[in-house]
Amino acid sequence: MENIQLENESRSKLAVWLLLLVILGILAWWVPAGPRANYLSARAELDDAQSGLQMAQLDKMDAETRVEQQRPIAERLRTRPSNFSFITFLQRTLNEVKLQERSSLNQVRRSSQESDLVELVEVKLNNISLEELVNFLHTVYDANNLIALYQLSYLRPTADAQGLECMLTFVTLRPES
Repeated sequence: MENIQLENESRSKLAVWLLLLVILGILAWWVPAGPRANYLSARAELDDAQSGLQMAQLDKMDAETRVEQQRPIAERLRTRPSNFSFITFLQRTLNEVKLQERSSLNQVRRSSQESDLVELVEVKLNNISLEELVNFLHTVYDANNLIALYQLSYLRPTADAQGLECMLTFVTLRPES
């Protein structure tokens, strides 16, 4: 009887150990497939979100830098007289440097969206010296009116080789309405 009892105890212990092994096996399979997988997925999402946040912060800093750099330009545009006329300014500048008789001006028309933002004027100069051209450009830029040389279409000697002829296109920003 004792033998049977020992055998039953040993079978019970074996059954308990087998049951524990089965439970451990199930846990060993379930944890990586369930909660661990969810944890790893959540961790990857968190890493992606942190990376996205860093990119957004860098984009914000870039935008703030651009706005800060444009602030002086906007201030100069605000301080420009409200009755500023681009073509009149160029005509006065040509008169000032004594090139009005050897020049012609033409307002350039652009698409409607671009024309809302900028204004372009072509200036054709004939029979001028290089020094006169430099003086004209210096006078335009020295006025501090946010005017830039957009294009130099050509700069060549005149047909009689007595001077230079050139086609300049100037651009300026239109003030906000």
